[in-house]
Amino acid sequence: GPRIAARALDLDMDGDWEGQLEHIEDLIKNAFPEKFEDELLAAFTSAVGNRTRLAVAWSATSAILTSREVTVRLKSPEQPTTTNGTWSKESGQVEWSLDTAPLAVGLTAPPLCWSATWARPDEEAQRRILGQVCIDGDDLVAFATRWSAASSDQQQSIRHILKSFSTARSGTNIKVEADDVLAECMQVFTH
Repeated sequence: GPRIAARALDLDMDGDWEGQLEHIEDLIKNAFPEKFEDELLAAFTSAVGNRTRLAVAWSATSAILTSREVTVRLKSPEQPTTTNGTWSKESGQVEWSLDTAPLAVGLTAPPLCWSATWARPDEEAQRRILGQVCIDGDDLVAFATRWSAASSDQQQSIRHILKSFSTARSGTNIKVEADDVLAECMQVFTH
């Protein structure tokens, strides 16, 4: 909400960011006419003129862009590991809702950020290295996200850590716990 908008505007989060954000909101509200959306629709409708196909397309599009209640659904055969939407097992869908007209997003409302992530462990690799499949779900998403943002030196260090776990348990029935691996790997990612 407001904190995300303040950060996006690069406001000083240690100072009076709430007051600054309210001031910016007032400036934005005053910059646009009271019936901004109506005027914008009228301008587009006028530009379409008597072009029948374009008028039909614009009518359908404007209904979506100016609606105050927009719902977006994404069908999936399985539940996402993480999402800021709502998963419905019955319909096999992730659903997001919007209560601000999309035309206003970025102008009078914060930008949209709908997300869903699916993570599947490489079971063969985890069994070979760790003796079991133990890094999955949110932990796997966190690891994969940090891995993709890591430098080549950090990735090399992680490979070394994983090899050391594999070597230490070689020829034994020892199973490495996820917390042990992740603790060491996350230290590398943060340095």
